[in-house]
Amino acid sequence: MDEEKKVTLYQALQRLNELDEEDGPLLSSQLDAMDDMQEKVDAYYYVLQRLELETDFWKNEAAKAAKKSKAYKIMAENLEARMIDIMQLNHFTKLKGKANSVAIMFHEKVKLLREDPTNEDIYIFDKFIRSTHEFDKKAIKEALRDGDEKVQRIATIEQSTSLRWKKENGQ
Repeated sequence: MDEEKKVTLYQALQRLNELDEEDGPLLSSQLDAMDDMQEKVDAYYYVLQRLELETDFWKNEAAKAAKKSKAYKIMAENLEARMIDIMQLNHFTKLKGKANSVAIMFHEKVKLLREDPTNEDIYIFDKFIRSTHEFDKKAIKEALRDGDEKVQRIATIEQSTSLRWKKENGQ
C-alpha cells in the first residue's frame, strides 16, 4: 500500500470528528485502509465507542428538543388563550395593532359521546349515519340546533375559539 494512503488510528479518530451522518462508507474505507491489524482493532473499537456516544447524545438532544417544542407549544397556546380572554373581557372581536390585526374566530364541532354507532343508534338515528356506518356530524349538528332530544343523548356541540392574525399595511 502507498505510504500516503496508510491511515493511523489518530488520523481515523480525527476524521471521525469531520464526518457527518452520510459518511458511513467513507469511515469504513478509512478504517479498512489501516495496515496494522492491532491498530485497526483499536480504531474500530474507539470509533464504535464514539458512535455509540454520539447516538446517545443525539437521542438525548432529540428528547430535549421534543420537550422544548412541547413547552413552546404550551406557551403559544397560553398566550393565544390570554389574548382571547383580553379581547372577550373588553368586548372586542377584532383589534388592530400598528403592524398586525387579530380577530376572534368562533368554531363549532359535534363531539360524539361515543364514536362507534351501536345497532340501536343505527336503527334510531339512521338519517344521521353515513353508509359506512359512521355518524353524519353535519346532520347531527342541525338536529341539535333544532332541539332534537333523541340526538342530545348521543352528541353535544363543542365551541372553540381561535385567533386569526393578519399583517397590516404590507408589513
